[in-house]
Formats: sequence, C-alpha cells, structure tokens
Amino acid sequence: LEHGAVGLLLVDSDQPPDVFRPPGEVWLPEPLSVPALRISAAVLDDLLQPSAKTAADLSITFAPFELGSQATLSVDVAGFEACPDGHCQGQNVLAALPGRDPAYADQLVILGAQYDGLGQTPGVLWPGANDNASGVAVLLEIARSWNESGFVPSRTVLFAAWDAGQEQALGAQAYVTRPWFPLDKTVAVLQLDALGAGDAFLTVGGTGGLGQNLALAATTAGYTTTVKDDFPGGHYPFQEADVPANTLTWLSDATQAHAGRPGDSLQAIELESLAAGGRIADLALLGIAEGEPALLRLLNQREQAANDQDYSAFLNTSASGRE
Repeated sequence: LEHGAVGLLLVDSDQPPDVFRPPGEVWLPEPLSVPALRISAAVLDDLLQPSAKTAADLSITFAPFELGSQATLSVDVAGFEACPDGHCQGQNVLAALPGRDPAYADQLVILGAQYDGLGQTPGVLWPGANDNASGVAVLLEIARSWNESGFVPSRTVLFAAWDAGQEQALGAQAYVTRPWFPLDKTVAVLQLDALGAGDAFLTVGGTGGLGQNLALAATTAGYTTTVKDDFPGGHYPFQEADVPANTLTWLSDATQAHAGRPGDSLQAIELESLAAGGRIADLALLGIAEGEPALLRLLNQREQAANDQDYSAFLNTSASGRE
C-alpha cells in the first residue's frame, strides 16, 4: 500500500474454486482499505499466463511486473433493499414435546439441526443435501416415529430447526439469548449435522459427559467414535452458555469432498450412513430423555428403601430383583 497498490488478490490454494465461501472479514484496516478479492489457484494461473510466469515464481520475484491480462468482474449484490426494516430476520422452527413425569418434565433436552443452506447464485446451486438436509431429516423422522408410536419421554424434548446455521449459528445464538425454556433447566443439547454420508467413524463435537454418552450410544450401535473438543457446530452457542451440548456428524474425506460445493446433492447421500446416524441419534436422545430419569427414579427408590430399612423393597431395585 505504501508503494501505491490499488488492490489485493488473495490466493486460496487449499480449496477447489466451487467451494462456497461466506463473505470474509476486511483484511486491511481503514483508511488504507483497497478492493480485495479471494481467488483460486486456477484463476491465478489464468492471470499469469500472458506473463509466462507461474505461481512459484511469485515467491522469489518481488519486483512489480505487468500481468498482460485483463479480467472483468460483475457481481450482483443485495443491499438494504433485501431487508426493508433495516435488518434481515431469520426464523427458528421449534416444537416441544412435554415430558410425562412431573418430577422431570421441567428438565429440557434439545434436539437441533440447522435447516438453512448456502442458496444459489446465477448459474450455481448449492443443494446442501448432506449439509444439512440430512440432519433435518433425522430430526423430523425421530419426531414422527415418537408421535406415531405414542411415546412420551420423562423429560421435555424440544425439536429445533435452527435458521442461519451457515452464518456462525446465529439461529442457535438467538435462542440462547431468548430461550423458550430456562437454560439452567436445559440438561442437554444434541445437534445433528451432516449425517447423510460417511464411513464407520462418527464424530462427536464438543466437551463434557454428554459427548461420552453419545460415544457410548454409537459404540452400542457398532460404530467407532472420535470426540473433538474444538469441533465447530451449532452446539457451540449452548456450550458457551455452560449448557451441555454436542454435535453428532459423520466426518471423512468423502464427506469433506462435497462440503460447501454444488456436488452436495441427493446423489451424495448414502442411505446406510443416514439410517445409522438416525439410529444413533435416536438411541442417544432416548438415553437422555428417558434412560437417565428411569435410572434416577430407581436410585431414589433404593435410597428410600434403605432409609426405611425395607430390605425387600431395596432388593427389588437391584437387577436380580427386577427380573
């Protein structure tokens, strides 16, 4: 900038050119800002072609030179007219299933999935089949199957489809700011993300005992898990608010190859992986919403029997006494 630069081209060589990239932060401070664009390595090669130089030459050549090429950029942008009231408003879709046990119905378990996608630009569509229509599909199927069977868990369950998940989980952040239920009564948040394709390794994102319970549920279903404490996901706003929260996802080279790209379409979905992800999520949710209260009830009965010196009742709370 001190030598008269009027623009900046930042080469991103790590990702293919069709990977969706959200608007980046301003790279240069005011008042020194100049137009800045992120380009792919392929675009750089095209720009350098008339000069007979390569990308490797730029690392050893620091003197300015003429590219000999020209490019025209046309961008359709939406300004304030896209949000008539001055700001854009997202919509979370929430449905609560009240718990059946009065002793635990005030405790909440959230099953969440972001439902927004990357959208489209002229000529390019990002379908978002795996990220994250698959997570929403699992959420809806669990809600449907529970309703169809008439099952009502001991704890209250909130089925939450978050908006603006692609915008740093703004939908989940908004809920944390204005929750339907007290956060101190929210015992767990299970976020479903990209469950439609993957291999035998399931990733549990986040920290805490809930992550270990999810790993146990996956192991019970015959799958190996990897727990990643620093995994970014829709659980993060809850984790920041000290609410036990984790994300459940398949993570592999195969899924990453389609992530944020037009190829994330229906053809990328693996039905076996989707079904397995659904079973694991259902099992984990059952364990939190029903299994834990059942165990706590049993322990309370055992404590009361011991205090009453009612040995018959105490033995009935053991595994052999309940057979």
